[in-house]
Amino acid sequence: KILQKLNVNYKKEVKFWKYRVDFLVEKFIIELYGSYWHCDPKIYPTPKNKTQELKIKRDKERIEYLQKLGYNIIIIWESDFYKSPEQIRHNLRAVLSSNAEDYNRSKTVALLREKDNTVLNSVITQGTESV
Repeated sequence: KILQKLNVNYKKEVKFWKYRVDFLVEKFIIELYGSYWHCDPKIYPTPKNKTQELKIKRDKERIEYLQKLGYNIIIIWESDFYKSPEQIRHNLRAVLSSNAEDYNRSKTVALLREKDNTVLNSVITQGTESV
């Protein structure tokens, strides 16, 4: 519903080779990560089991593959989404409406955390080390 409220055109559950993404908005891929299975680092500093370890590895591979195709990746954690949907909507609007070249997001992963007041201040991290 957030994307509908932002009045952007998007596609749901788009397949890229062996990967499926949650949402595609132009050159942005938006992924909603469940806190447990994707091992949210705010909640789980280290993986608790092999399933989480495999999921983290697969997430990194998928992100790297999609970035090579030129897509900008936005990750929204489940805990943030439920805690601060308005902040997530605000951050998404700012990221989707800004100029991607200004921030070289084709090589970055965006983590839209609820505490980030300025979207691109501590929201964008280089590479995939924070995934």
